[in-house]
Amino acid sequence: MMQRAIRGRANSLPSLFAAILALAIANIQVLAQVAPQAALPVPICDGKPVYMVISGRTTDRERMAVYSTALLGSGLYARWGGYYVNTPKAVARFEGTVPPDQATLIVRFPCMANANGFWNSDLYQKTIRPLRINPDAGEYTVAVYPETAYPPYMAGKVLAADFQPPFVLSSPPAATTTATATTPFPPKLLGKGVIFRRMTIVVSDIERALTLYQDTLGFESSSVKHLDAGSSATRVFQLENHPAKRFVTLSANVQQPEILGMVEGGAKSARGGSLKKTSAADVGTNALVVLTRGRLAAADRFIAANKLTITSRSVLNSPSYGSGIELAFLDWDGNLVVVVDFD
Repeated sequence: MMQRAIRGRANSLPSLFAAILALAIANIQVLAQVAPQAALPVPICDGKPVYMVISGRTTDRERMAVYSTALLGSGLYARWGGYYVNTPKAVARFEGTVPPDQATLIVRFPCMANANGFWNSDLYQKTIRPLRINPDAGEYTVAVYPETAYPPYMAGKVLAADFQPPFVLSSPPAATTTATATTPFPPKLLGKGVIFRRMTIVVSDIERALTLYQDTLGFESSSVKHLDAGSSATRVFQLENHPAKRFVTLSANVQQPEILGMVEGGAKSARGGSLKKTSAADVGTNALVVLTRGRLAAADRFIAANKLTITSRSVLNSPSYGSGIELAFLDWDGNLVVVVDFD
């Protein structure tokens, strides 16, 4: 809500509001860690997206800046799958009068249950919302509307922004568990088409691999699981004789949950063949392509510090993303990673 309120104003906040801002962020971070994260929305999310529309006048921009920063830093939107579909200020007026302090924001959620979960969460109601209502920093209305289907004349002309199943709520890593042999996946979502579930790579050390894929490239990981003998990863990668057999999934963002998997398979596969590739000549035809913004320098430092092999580097100019650098390198286990970082 009011995400633009902080733009161009942060540097002009009085010292009092700066102090409030720092204190609010610190409290939000602590509460986000201790707040109950495992509770799921009731009823279960029905997969019918809704739009939360927030509209009104802002009367205290400094306090709304504190509120906005606390909300965006809390992780609540990521947890419940909410995201803004517009910016708060109108770009044109076709009818009526729009006051200069009028703002409208629309947040899309996967379903009504998730919108309720966000709005009624203790973190929002007891910690974040009071930042703008005690006293009021504006006069707003908040209402939720169901998403309607595309009309027939738009068939095939609009790329549907579907929430990919299963929708994963961001939660603290749980204790190490045992993965089941199969993951529930509603067949009706396939229809007559196909859904790309994830790409899974083999690594010899999951914790070490996470320093690259999570800490450097920005993926978010789930908890590390031990695979049982009947799991699909054990069968597919022939890990029956490998003692570790651990697995972790990584998400790129809310709309790309669990898009990458990592199976710990040791320095050699169960069949005895080496997994490691050490030069550009060893590179196969598979590559993990990651689009990033502002992570190139960190990637360069990481590659140099860990003595990883760079296979190519080139300058790109994309009409969609702008200019950037394409950097291809091999991780410790010979997996080819292509980072395309844009300015």
